[in-house]
Amino acid sequence: MATASLFVRFSRETDARAAVRWVTPVMGVICLVIAIYDLFEVSSITSEFFGETIGVQIGWGLWLLLLSSAVLCLTSSSILKRPANL
Repeated sequence: MATASLFVRFSRETDARAAVRWVTPVMGVICLVIAIYDLFEVSSITSEFFGETIGVQIGWGLWLLLLSSAVLCLTSSSILKRPANL
């Protein structure tokens, strides 16, 4: 959805760009908040197995979501601040 909104932002010369200009940064922030929440939620899961407490390790997919969400926030906000005539 973020890619589609960026495509609409740069492909049209109408006022549709103004309507979708905040969609991508907001989606990046939402994804970042979800990634941070899941990071803390997953790391707090523990269980007992034959009398020993074991925990869950955070996988590469969650770290990738966190990193890509942060990159989406930074890049979309920098594109948002770009002048309209460029």
